[in-house]
Formats: sequence, C-alpha cells, structure tokens
Amino acid sequence: MLLTRVLRDLFRTRTRDARPLLSVVVNFYNNRREARNTLHSLTRAYQLEVPDIRSEVIALDNGSTQPLSDAEVRSFGPEFRYRFGTTHWVLPGGASQQPVPPAAGGLWP
Repeated sequence: MLLTRVLRDLFRTRTRDARPLLSVVVNFYNNRREARNTLHSLTRAYQLEVPDIRSEVIALDNGSTQPLSDAEVRSFGPEFRYRFGTTHWVLPGGASQQPVPPAAGGLWP
C-alpha cells in the first residue's frame, strides 16, 4: 500500500504533460495464449490497486508463425500498441534486437 501511495503522489505531480509516464514493452514469440494473458494483466480493468496513470503498452511480436493481430492487441485498450518483426533469432530474446516504436514514457526528465 505504501508503494501505491508513493506512486500515486508522484504521478499526480506530473499531470500537465499528456504523454504517457510509463512505457511497458512486452515481447513474445509463438505463444498466443500467454501473450493475450500477459497483455490482459496490464489492462486498467485488471490492475485494480494501481492508480490511474498515463501509460502505454507496446506488444512486440518476435516473428510468430501465428501472431496476434493489431486489432487483437488494440482491443485491450487505447494505450496498447502492436509491432510485428521478423528476425533470424529462434528465441523470444531476439525481439529485444528489434527496433521498438518510440516509447513515449517520460517519468524522469
């Protein structure tokens, strides 16, 4: 609870700027069910104890053979964005080598 109050107070002091304060990048490869579950866990409806902060979630698919669609990712909320990239890497970590759409989070100046 203390952390929740500290975060709420910190975020409350930065309400003038419209850009997200927090950017979360989630990468995945060939696991639609877990990708959807992970994205759902980051929705505002699921995060009941988290203060209402401006955030964005960037879902980065590492070239899955059965990828999520942009519409599926955006269905989790307006703060969700999708990026599909092909790579020669066979592990999910290869997604970290992909260019990420510019994250807008700006908690620290």
